[in-house]
Amino acid sequence: MRATLRLPWMMLCVVAQAGCSSSTPDTPPTTVEFKDAATDELASPDAQDTDGQIPEAEAGPVPEQHGPMFVARAASGEFASFALEDAIVAADGAIELPQGAGKQGTDPYGSKGWNGGNYYNGGAYRFGLARSVEWTSASAFDEVVPSFEATTPAGSWIEIDLAVRSGGAWSKDYVLGIWASSTDTVQRHSVDGQDDATAAVRTDTLALKSKGDALRLTVQLFAAEPNAVPRLRALTAMVTDKAAQQPADSHTPAARGKILDVPGRSQLAYPEGGVWCSPTSSTMLMLYWGAKLGNAALDVKVPDTAAGVYDWVYDGTGNWPFNTAHISSMGDGLLHGMISRVSSFDQIERLIAADIPVAISISFSGGALTGAPGASTDGHLIVVRGFTEQGDVVCNDPWFSTDGTVQVTYKRAELESAWSHSRRTTYVAWPVGSALPNDPLGALR
Repeated sequence: MRATLRLPWMMLCVVAQAGCSSSTPDTPPTTVEFKDAATDELASPDAQDTDGQIPEAEAGPVPEQHGPMFVARAASGEFASFALEDAIVAADGAIELPQGAGKQGTDPYGSKGWNGGNYYNGGAYRFGLARSVEWTSASAFDEVVPSFEATTPAGSWIEIDLAVRSGGAWSKDYVLGIWASSTDTVQRHSVDGQDDATAAVRTDTLALKSKGDALRLTVQLFAAEPNAVPRLRALTAMVTDKAAQQPADSHTPAARGKILDVPGRSQLAYPEGGVWCSPTSSTMLMLYWGAKLGNAALDVKVPDTAAGVYDWVYDGTGNWPFNTAHISSMGDGLLHGMISRVSSFDQIERLIAADIPVAISISFSGGALTGAPGASTDGHLIVVRGFTEQGDVVCNDPWFSTDGTVQVTYKRAELESAWSHSRRTTYVAWPVGSALPNDPLGALR
């Protein structure tokens, strides 16, 4: 019966956009005292030299206006344009905090002093930072979703900070996530409680209260162990104008009749799986690439992925950038991973034609998605693995009850409508050293 199916799916499969954190943490610190590792003198987190100015970056490529997305990648050299404090650009173009380098700091809330847990590690650490150039969007926006690729060995972590220009004035830096692959030192988390006249942080998304036209990203790299070297190899930010009309799907037949061999996984195979649609979809993407690349490091289990993306402040596994960051961290960085908001299924067809499956975020009500295992969902992740000859969408939907029953074909127009509620949010993962297809995603490298 639909009434029986509707409520469990609506309640259980909610991703980060639903904003259903179990508690509201304190506002993060805006000013914290730090000590320079060399001089033992106090410095603010933003202090760069004796006059408080950020040193000039070396000449190099700068992030270009790739439509509505800021993109900086190690391989293409954009990090050379970032202003650095204690962090460096390594030989491969990545940003890293070298062994023993950085200013000294202490967790501003002490041990277990922030929302019942640690804001950072509850103790001492060293840190450096990298700040992007000011990036002007091709059009006005009122939402930003950053994503990143980082290596954070045990004893290290990173923080993503975002400022926007709205009404001609720059905002403060909002914290869009504290990330570590290992939870031995830091419990990864989003930072709620950031809401002012300019914008509000909703787990993984910055929601502006009036339109913005530019942004600036800062990455702070932390280490509590002398030999730990955190590294950043990609940083992106997807901007969206919620009021803008979304492009129509032209049904360009780039991958008709092509179905990729993506292993099926059901989230319901696990006692806690009712809220695991996102890590289950991420797992399917990694399993696909593990088989295609012949690399056992991507032969992953759903519970391990869920543990690897868990956000303790959100109290869930649906943080979008945490999922793609986890994908890109596996096997010491075998895959790229990012959050994108693409134009239509035309673009997804181009990805499928290039053998790249994706995960998409959907929501719908009233039984609007024919063949779905429930009548309604406030937020759900599924994998797109191909298209029929008629252009309908072949998916792995993890809400079906067994691994062998997750493959389903959804009507293209119905699924596009469900996808549009997330502004067509998409997880894209592809092998390091390879390129995405041309237009619209080719510029993202």
